[in-house]
Amino acid sequence: APGSEGRVQFSFRVRDASALAREALKNLTIDIRALLRPGAAVAALPGIDISGRAEAQAKIETALTLAARGTYYAGTLVGSGPLPPKVGAETIYTIVWSFSNAVNDVVNAEVRAGVPPYVRFTLVKSPPGEDILYDSARSEIVWRVPRIRAGAGTREAVKEVQFQIGLTPSAAQIGNAPSLLFGISASGQDEFTGNTIRVSANDITTDLTQSDPLVKSNQTRVVQ
Repeated sequence: APGSEGRVQFSFRVRDASALAREALKNLTIDIRALLRPGAAVAALPGIDISGRAEAQAKIETALTLAARGTYYAGTLVGSGPLPPKVGAETIYTIVWSFSNAVNDVVNAEVRAGVPPYVRFTLVKSPPGEDILYDSARSEIVWRVPRIRAGAGTREAVKEVQFQIGLTPSAAQIGNAPSLLFGISASGQDEFTGNTIRVSANDITTDLTQSDPLVKSNQTRVVQ
């Protein structure tokens, strides 16, 4: 009827982000064009084209992934101290954070993780030039990454940092696998779309059996 309004909805599927990254595709857009015509001629408007056209463009957002794991034997930095961890003695563990990124560069990325009071940041890191520090005001370890390139983790190496922390457990933790880092999260800006990307990773405890194949199940819990 004259003056009435309606709405048209549709959906479409975009190819998997990792597949796009492997093909070195970057800064992708989807162009949408619509042509609307009446189903029949309008008698009151003979000879007048009342069809409508609309165009829109959508930018494809990147897919950013953060992985976090702990190691003792594996990796560039090797742990030290008693394993299993022992009350009153310090055990040094290595933490590995790595980013994979799909189709757009991510800029001004930052990873933050909470540090328990019985854990300390040792300042040992690899590569040595990475901007990683301990924020004492918030009891957090912070890694700042100016740029994560599109294709990281697919057609080129992941963006990664390794650093070491020291755990000194108490008698109250005997028989437990204490948390080493918690609340691990990251944010950054998709340089192409301008959107803020937020991702997170699982907490890390002294149970490293899934991330370091040389750590045995009887080496994960605090002993006297």
